[in-house]
Amino acid sequence: LSAVLCDADVMQCLHQKEQKSTFAGNPLAAAVGLATLDVIEQEHLAERSEQLGELLLEGLRRLRSECRHVADVRGRGLMCALDLTASCPVDAPQLCAKLRHHGVLCKHTQPATIRMLPPLVISENELGKCIDILRDVMQSLGSEQIER
Repeated sequence: LSAVLCDADVMQCLHQKEQKSTFAGNPLAAAVGLATLDVIEQEHLAERSEQLGELLLEGLRRLRSECRHVADVRGRGLMCALDLTASCPVDAPQLCAKLRHHGVLCKHTQPATIRMLPPLVISENELGKCIDILRDVMQSLGSEQIER
């Protein structure tokens, strides 16, 4: 589902049938979207994201204080990011590859930035394991010779 919001000046620039979508007016997609919104509300997924996100951010902040290669961390809900220092021996894509090798999937968004976006179904225990793996991998960087 999607929506476009704009003021009257912008809307006047759009002519009838100019704003199109492959799935526009699809009743099945609308029903699925509404059902999804019901699940999000009934299972309190926004609140869960906030609670688990605080745990993740807390773990990342601890990591920043323990690891010289972490420049900054930030997040909102379960959407978190970690910035690497300029002195880090690997860049973000290389670190993501190392984490993937250890079972943690992350995405680099910049050469020195990693985005973490765990699923809402992750348990606190699994989230803790991810933070532990990230810490172990980050701490191992100082002992490795890695070519950039």
